[in-house]
Order: sequence, then C-alpha cells, then structure tokens
Amino acid sequence: MPLHAAITDEPELVFRSGEDVVGSCQAASRQRGQNIGLVGYCAHGKNKMVGLWDDNKILIGRAIIKVSYDDEGRGYCVLQPSYFGKLDFPRNFTTRSLLATAREFCKRHDIPLVVPVLQYKEALRDLGCDVKPLNKVLSSDRGLAFYEYDDLTRGLISQDHFTYGLGGLVEVI
Repeated sequence: MPLHAAITDEPELVFRSGEDVVGSCQAASRQRGQNIGLVGYCAHGKNKMVGLWDDNKILIGRAIIKVSYDDEGRGYCVLQPSYFGKLDFPRNFTTRSLLATAREFCKRHDIPLVVPVLQYKEALRDLGCDVKPLNKVLSSDRGLAFYEYDDLTRGLISQDHFTYGLGGLVEVI
C-alpha cells in the first residue's frame, strides 16, 4: 500500500488532526477535556502538521511542528511528539517517516529542526542523524492564541509567550 508523507497547514486537515489518532487533545468530536488543544492549534499560523497517510487519506500518524525563536530572532522548527492512527502500522516506521519528512522540510527552508530526544531517539539513530544538545531557550513568537496545549510539557499554556527549556531537546544537524 503506497503511503504519503507531507507537511501541511490545510485547514481541513489541521482541524481533523486529532480525529484519526489515539490519545490526542485535538479531536473536535471528543468530549470536553479531550479537545483542549484544537482551538489554539488551529488559530495560530505558526503551527503545521507533518502527517503520514494511506491512499484512502486515512491518517497513520502525525506530529505538530511549532515555529519558535531564540533570543537573537532565529527561527527553529520544534517537532512535537508523534501520535499514531488507528491502522496497525509499526510505530517506529511511522515516527521515522514523520521525522524524515520534517527534516527534509527544514533543510529545504534552511530552518533548524529541534526534537525531543526521548521521543525520537530510535528514529534519529535509524536515519543516521547527527544531533547536538540545544543550548538555547526557544520562545513562541507574537504570543499564543487564546490558549495553547503543549505536548512537550503536557499542559495548557496561557502566557504571552511560551518558553521551551534546555532539557531534553536536541538540534538535528
């Protein structure tokens, strides 16, 4: 079965980003508390989704990419943890595909890619990626949307801007 990986901000796909994966906080049709990230994610133009679909457009897996900035104003793509669809695909294959797609996108646009090392450790190794610890603090730019849920901290954020700390993030070289 052919698979298709892409990075998108297409409104329909973004709005449905939590529908076809397990355990997401971005599902429009789930009960309150299981959709707390959807509005903030859809309302903010800095977010994109990297996804892996089959020929029937069924989502196999996805991860969110958030653009963040260091103190000097340089942009970074922060790849959030992966979520997996209902199809029975190996998670390591899906994670590797999402990381490879995000890596290619960032290289093409000359934007550094930052990932949580624990989530992507095996995929980084399988793809032969070199990494270095991120020794910078990254912040969201221009404030957040109404509210924003962050997978890396597993919490609802409502400050003027959100800062990623130094722990656990690596820059993919």
